[in-house]
Amino acid sequence: APLRRIVAEYGLDAWLLRRTARSRGYRRARCLLLLSRLPVGAAAADCAARYAASRNRYVRFQSLMVRLAADPSTALRLMAEYPEPFSACEVGEIMAVLRRGMLPIAYEPLIGSPSRNLRIVGLGIVRQFGIEEAERLLLAMVARERVPELGREALYTLCSMRCSLRRREVAGRIASMSRAERKALMRYMAREGYAPAVLRRLFDDRERPYYESLIHSYKRSLVC
Repeated sequence: APLRRIVAEYGLDAWLLRRTARSRGYRRARCLLLLSRLPVGAAAADCAARYAASRNRYVRFQSLMVRLAADPSTALRLMAEYPEPFSACEVGEIMAVLRRGMLPIAYEPLIGSPSRNLRIVGLGIVRQFGIEEAERLLLAMVARERVPELGREALYTLCSMRCSLRRREVAGRIASMSRAERKALMRYMAREGYAPAVLRRLFDDRERPYYESLIHSYKRSLVC
């Protein structure tokens, strides 16, 4: 409420919209980013919407963020309609808005959505807030997700919450991953503190020495 009064008193939203109109490229994206951090109304969202077709990806995404800030009730529809896959950086931007309480969204409808962008945001919410109740949904994604990127992201989310990985679903997903992807996963597992015994059902004998070398390089004890 105090910030809303400041915006109204000094006309910050109108000032930023004028700056946005006079700017180009990354400067325009920055103006839209600042605008998305303010409590703006429908008029600002309508002005920002005109930049949704910009040739600059950052401008297009920040246009979306302004519209999300203006009317959180439209968040699911706007994110589902966004024509490009969200990058990790863009998901991080959305998570920052969620942490500030400006965008209240439940994770279950997102994870179960047919939209790739909504599923990736749902996984981000589960990881960000450590929602252990989502483990069943994550295992289902690991087992059945047809988009390899999302299947791996669900697996990484399980790791981030230090869930048990001795599951048939996890073994099946790891078996479908490339050698480079499995090595990247082992590095993440080592960082999260998984003991070498966990790998016996997940990786073959040739891969486990690499994990053990990672474990010995960490200056902490890993407990089963």
